[in-house]
Amino acid sequence: MLRKLIIGSGESFKARVVETLNEIIDTLAARRIRGGPGVRVCESPCGITISAERPAPSGGGGVRITPPVYAGPHAVTYDPETGKVEVTAGYVLQNGAFAQTAAASLTPQTGVICVTNALSNGVWSTPTIAFATPSELAYPIGACTVTGSGASAAVTIECYVQPVAILFDVGDCEA
Repeated sequence: MLRKLIIGSGESFKARVVETLNEIIDTLAARRIRGGPGVRVCESPCGITISAERPAPSGGGGVRITPPVYAGPHAVTYDPETGKVEVTAGYVLQNGAFAQTAAASLTPQTGVICVTNALSNGVWSTPTIAFATPSELAYPIGACTVTGSGASAAVTIECYVQPVAILFDVGDCEA
């Protein structure tokens, strides 16, 4: 295309530049991802997310599936085959002690998905991934929304990019 700008015959240079720029704009617009029936396209500074509605495996309601943009530690996805929210294994920093969380498979419900743990007599138990209210002992890593019920239920998943959950707990010191 650049060669066409320089070597053209008989046209003014400015007219060729405008024509070429318009061709570039038209080409890019034609290649742009567009939504349609059952497909939603969301553009953000982080990239493009494509959401699609499709029938649930049982033939009932819709399942919103968003391709995972993040697939690292604590990635949250929905598996329409099993009907479960899947969370990959990840890491947790507990009062400065580093540990790992095991992967989890959760039954969908509306709420926040957190890495949770408890401190008892100065010892942390094993961290788990569960639906919980965010707090100093429940670090949020994602969210789930279930709309409708039964065969017409739809599940929407949101993954917070949180490879390391941070938990802190304190208590009174005995003298």
